[in-house]
Amino acid sequence: MSKPMTKKTKILLGVLCALVALGICFTAIGFYAKNEIEKPRFQMPEETPQASVTQLPADGAQAAAYVQRLFAAALAADDVELSLHTDVDLGGDATLPFADADNDLLLYIRDQAGGQIAALYPTFSNTVMRNEADKPQLPLPANVLEYTSEQGHTDENGEVTDDQYYFITMTLDPAAIDTQAMLASDVFRGVGEILAPAAAVDKAEITPQTLTLSAKIDRVTDQLLTVDVTRGCQIDAAVTLSDAYAALSAEKAAQVTLPYQTTEHFSFFYYGARFTERAIVVKANDMKQLPAAVNVNADTTKDDYKLTFEVSHPDMLSVDADGVLSVAKKIEPVTATVKMTLAYDGHTYEDTLTVYITDLEVETNA
Repeated sequence: MSKPMTKKTKILLGVLCALVALGICFTAIGFYAKNEIEKPRFQMPEETPQASVTQLPADGAQAAAYVQRLFAAALAADDVELSLHTDVDLGGDATLPFADADNDLLLYIRDQAGGQIAALYPTFSNTVMRNEADKPQLPLPANVLEYTSEQGHTDENGEVTDDQYYFITMTLDPAAIDTQAMLASDVFRGVGEILAPAAAVDKAEITPQTLTLSAKIDRVTDQLLTVDVTRGCQIDAAVTLSDAYAALSAEKAAQVTLPYQTTEHFSFFYYGARFTERAIVVKANDMKQLPAAVNVNADTTKDDYKLTFEVSHPDMLSVDADGVLSVAKKIEPVTATVKMTLAYDGHTYEDTLTVYITDLEVETNA
């Protein structure tokens, strides 16, 4: 007759069984992980860098000519819209002849006037400039004092972002600022009307001090996307105070010196159709929205343009009118293409997307 197991024996057997089970579990996990690691996976082929239409300018004169050429082309095109507004900054050191408290009050009023003055400048909102009689100009003299041009932005770790774009900045000769035109402009007359309740401007001189320009260009299409032009000046004005403000000074006439800076913001919008990615990967039964950007006038309806998609392997791929890609249930690993065509306002735009069709697991960054 066998002896019953002692309590210690039962505990020992329980521990041994747990260890065996744990070992089997780890073996199964290791086997699964090994199979997963060794499983063939699809890896997206390395993308070939897209070529630039124009090489980066080699000097300031080339940079100025390049920006001027693209600016003129955009204004002359019938499929490019311009949006333009001007910011006015009146901050900075000023010379006023009044008591400190009165000067502080006048400087506060001055700082709030920037928005009113900015509203006097010409503005455009999504306007095709081709048929506009009064087109804006860029102050681009041949004399470029300093310039920088780079493809993309490089951070402190050497990582490059926005590689598709050129970024060009130029410090220009401020003598290119037409101060006489500023004095004769509707803007200057408008400033006089704003100041009329406080003072009349008897005489003014404008001294140009700084002139800078920065541009962002899509190097793959040679399209000028944005331009910012900043003009810094000093205004010396002889003013006569109105009766309401005459108590500010023993003399109704006063001489004031004020900084005056404007920044014109140009933004261009190009009609067209373009894939925002160069390649995608799909598997059987996939449905994906194509990475397509279609640019048309904001008031355009679908009846005003025709957008079509043509696939190289219609037995496996199809695209609906909304740009949704569907993959068949049965596939063969192959490289296919989708060609997008936009017919709009007398122009035809085309772009092509590479589609990798695979039955393998797709490798991810993780």
